[in-house]
Amino acid sequence: MLIRSLIFAFVVFILSFNLLAREPYSPHNSAKWQIWAYSTAAPSFLGDQATILGGDGDVLREGTNGWTCQAGNPRPYPEKGWK
Repeated sequence: MLIRSLIFAFVVFILSFNLLAREPYSPHNSAKWQIWAYSTAAPSFLGDQATILGGDGDVLREGTNGWTCQAGNPRPYPEKGWK
């Protein structure tokens, strides 16, 4: 019985990380998705407080730590987003 409880606790623990790190349900050309994608590409101690630039160069979020996160792809976004 103890083994089952430990296995259950371990599975819940692992699944909780998956739920917290999920991609937002937004189009990939939305500001919300871009902020998530670009800030999570960096370590959290940098990305959480970094300025985020959109694909067109607009500032999506002002940062406070002097770092900038932006798209690595120089192509402009398609109107319907990437597939």
